[in-house]
Amino acid sequence: MSGRSSHARAILGEELYGQLSETKVLLVGAGGIGCELLKNIVLTGFGHITLLDLDTIDLSNLNRQFLFRKKDIKQSKAMVAAKTASAFNPNVQITPIHANIKEPQFDVAWFRGFDIVLNALDNLDARRHVNKMCMAANVPLVESGTAGYLGQVQPILKDRAECFDCVPKPTPKTFPVCTIRSTPSQPIHCIVWAKSYLMPQLFGEDEDSGSELDEAEKQGENAKEIAALRKEAQAFKAVRAALRSAPAEEATSSSAAKMVFNKVFHADILNLLSMADMWRSRAPPIPLDFDAIRAGTFVLKRSSQNGSDTQTAPGQANGSKGSTSTEKLLNGNGASTSTAASSAVGGAGLKDQRALSLQDNLELFVSSTERLAARLKAGEDTISFDKDDDDTLDFVTAAANLRSAAYGIPGKSRWEVKGTPKPTIP
Repeated sequence: MSGRSSHARAILGEELYGQLSETKVLLVGAGGIGCELLKNIVLTGFGHITLLDLDTIDLSNLNRQFLFRKKDIKQSKAMVAAKTASAFNPNVQITPIHANIKEPQFDVAWFRGFDIVLNALDNLDARRHVNKMCMAANVPLVESGTAGYLGQVQPILKDRAECFDCVPKPTPKTFPVCTIRSTPSQPIHCIVWAKSYLMPQLFGEDEDSGSELDEAEKQGENAKEIAALRKEAQAFKAVRAALRSAPAEEATSSSAAKMVFNKVFHADILNLLSMADMWRSRAPPIPLDFDAIRAGTFVLKRSSQNGSDTQTAPGQANGSKGSTSTEKLLNGNGASTSTAASSAVGGAGLKDQRALSLQDNLELFVSSTERLAARLKAGEDTISFDKDDDDTLDFVTAAANLRSAAYGIPGKSRWEVKGTPKPTIP
């Protein structure tokens, strides 16, 4: 009995262990649970493993997804995990697939080609899909998930055990599209808007949002709001073009970044204010003025919980670009000398936790927009939010706080925005 297999043989017995080398396993997901599962089944001696995952590796994955290294960032999780884990046991064949498990080629007949399926997914929709396919193919499924520091495992076998959908699962927390896009009331609404709407609209793929608005209309959301959002989507095309076509030396605060600001925080809000019935039972937003904020003369004429943000502190406009000006701004050495900045938690030593004034957020918005626009001109096709990407984190922080100011909502520090989690479904 070899040292490699002694534990597995002792636990499973000779007969069952003898079947492992011929067992065909499908592992769906190569994230936190998936990496651990892959390591375990490779070391146990399962002979044929198919690993499927549609995701790529981010820096934030590295603290728990131990099959990946910094050099692997932006590569396929399935491909890298398979290559790394293959070295653990030369007798195991791992077939990686970089794809979505819901694609049509992964049909019932394809699922029947496996002896067992292991789920290591982080979203409810994909889990339900795999559950249905395994039930149809009559293949055993082992479902696993996490909730905070807790984990759970559920074996599922048709007609012999409870299936995944036999007990209703909690639905992931979502927000109505019109709450996010036109009537936010909480800081999280503004953060989700900046991450999931504004970033993709400006720096992501040029997608038609009509289907989303069609669905909102079917759900009975405000027809006038939806009509305004359709008009707004068309106007974004000109802004996207400015971010991509202007020469780098002309992409200053007075051109592309200012155009974005005026579109999003001035023209769009004026358009919403024209629909008076929206504001009968809620406080209307205030259009922001780029030049007045930069000059330190803009006043939010609202008595609200924004405290020091009710009026921006006067300060010298800062025309510098890039990460240097951002570092100065976040460390308290930039344009603004507001009370909020000087009284922030931990002072300059904890720059991410500094409370940013309205003027601070404007400068951060300009700087981050210019940096992202420069990346597009340098050849990046699309840019999506990543909390470990300073450019996108700066942009989302500034955009969310500017929107919060317009709607009378308390702003959040860069640290708080970075820590806003995506929903994880148990």
